[in-house]
Formats: sequence, C-alpha cells, structure tokens
Amino acid sequence: MIKSNGLIFTLNYFQTNQTCQLFYYNNNSIIIEFYSNSTFIFINQSKLSIITVQSNKLTTLSETSTSSLLSSSSRSTSSSRSTSLPTSSSTSRTSPATITGSNCTINLTNAITLLSLVNVVSSGIYIQYSYNYTALTNLTRLTFSFRMDSASWFLDTVSAIQTGSSTQLINNGDFSFGDNTNWFLCNPYNATNIGFVKDDPSNTQSGTYYWYDGSKGAADFLYTDFSTIKGFIYTISFYLKSNGGMPNNGRVYIGS
Repeated sequence: MIKSNGLIFTLNYFQTNQTCQLFYYNNNSIIIEFYSNSTFIFINQSKLSIITVQSNKLTTLSETSTSSLLSSSSRSTSSSRSTSLPTSSSTSRTSPATITGSNCTINLTNAITLLSLVNVVSSGIYIQYSYNYTALTNLTRLTFSFRMDSASWFLDTVSAIQTGSSTQLINNGDFSFGDNTNWFLCNPYNATNIGFVKDDPSNTQSGTYYWYDGSKGAADFLYTDFSTIKGFIYTISFYLKSNGGMPNNGRVYIGS
C-alpha cells in the first residue's frame, strides 16, 4: 500500500488468471481497475461509470446516478468467487432498434442500454450489477447480448423486484431448472458456440447451473419477459463473470 499526493494505492495479484487489480481512493472516490489500458469501474458519491480505454481515448459506455457510496448490498456475496457493486442507477442511453436475422428478430426499439462492456480482461470473479428501472408498459423485456471468441461469459442470478416488494418477477433467473425455461435464445448472425445452461457447481454464483456463453464470430442474444406496472420502479440485478478472450463484448438492454 502506497500513499502519494493524497491518494492511497493498493494492488491485488490473482495468480490463477494472472491479472492485477488496482485499488486507489481519495476522499471522494474509489476506483477498481483491471490493467491500465482496459476496463475499469469508477465509483464516486454522485455517479458510477463503466469506462473502457482504447487507443488512449476514454469512451464512457454507461453512466448512472447513485444515491450513496457503496451502500449495503441486498444480496449476500459470501462466496470468494463473487463481489458486488451495489448501485442505484438509471440511464437514458438508447439502444439499436431492431436486429433481424435468418432465424429470429430482436426488437430493441423502446429499450435502453443498462451495460456495455467491450474487450474486457478476465475478471475471475462474479460482479453484481444493479439498476433501478421505471417500467414503461405492463410487460418488460430484459435482453443480454454476448460475444467472446476465445473464452466465455458466465451469467447467473438474474433478478427483477418491484420497489417495496420482495417478490421475484423473473422465473428461472438463476437457471435452477437446469434449462432455459422462461428464457429465449436468438442467434441472428449465425454465430457459433452460442450460449447454453451449464451444470457446473464450481463456476456458479449460486446453486448448480448458470448461463455459459462463448458466442464466436458475432453476438447472440438471451432475453426474458416479466410482468410490470407502468410507472413503477423495479430493481434489476444480475451477476456476470468473464474469461477475457478477445475480441469480446457484453451488453444488457431493458425495455418494453
């Protein structure tokens, strides 16, 4: 641990996947960073941004408001494979409109982008992402898009809960059925090695099953619909882990 110019630095090294994790903070912020030229997550008292660095140029992929700094998470992360970023967030960034392929169509006309990750290095652990979303209609669609040409994404424990309630609205959000019941897979670009539900307790965030996706050559899309009430606020959360194979991208959309 080093203190310099009002900043405190500490570094973690993960031998299993040979990555470095840099933590540093001042009175106003905390930064968690994987390598200096890749993806890092910046948290301060007013906003959370997920930013990627490419060719020495910063591009903000997702920027959200948060009411407090590192508030208590609503979900336990006792496993050493998991960590959480408890945030309260919203976004107005719009997504692509409609994606039509030879075997399916993804309609994102009224959707917004919750998360966009591009060419991230291996995280080695599950990270929880959490957002507040105001429903536009009585039926809401949550869509995940994955591509990782030489490795895989891991998705688990997807949740949607109305503010003030404890009722889980996403059926089979942890893939505990052992299949993709209530989920729909779309492969509009005819990618290979598309996603599926995998039985592998050693790599889950919880339980036995998770969504394993190494879509190669193009992205595939996984989506689920759940009932909402127009104007009501819902907390959307999920756990995501990556192996970091290049090129890769992971995006999450929500809308009616």
